[in-house]
Amino acid sequence: MKKELIVMRHAKAARINWDGDDFSRPLTSRGRIDAENQAMALKRLGKAPDLILLSAAARTVETAQIVQKTLGTTVPLEIEENLYLASSNHYMHFVQRVSPDVQRLMLIGHNPGLEYFCNALARDKQNIFLGTATFVCFEWLGDSWEDLAFNAAAVKLVLDKKG
Repeated sequence: MKKELIVMRHAKAARINWDGDDFSRPLTSRGRIDAENQAMALKRLGKAPDLILLSAAARTVETAQIVQKTLGTTVPLEIEENLYLASSNHYMHFVQRVSPDVQRLMLIGHNPGLEYFCNALARDKQNIFLGTATFVCFEWLGDSWEDLAFNAAAVKLVLDKKG
């Protein structure tokens, strides 16, 4: 059975030197526009996920909520505290825990771990650059997310905010 994984880096957030801590950084107005535009691209492609798995940081939550609203669906959000600034291995661990009933999963997180995860996951070695609001669509054959492995997924699309 074909599974699809859409990996997206959060949209542009307030600068690191804003008044709060890194975890609480909100999206900028440009980031909100980029997230909405990317979600509209997903909608045009017919790529609405069954589940969105994301970090608990404010910028990923806000990105996910914009995606959810723009898609016009009630896609469930699964917020994981331990995905904040996670390594590629941590991202894999959380993806492998997803229910096999989910056919199309969206993962929203942070660099550098998310970009490393994408490059490790790709079956055909590529140099995937994951700028803010960029998403990568992967496909692989398997019955369970538990069986997903590095070097196993085909890259079907990389779409940055410039189109």
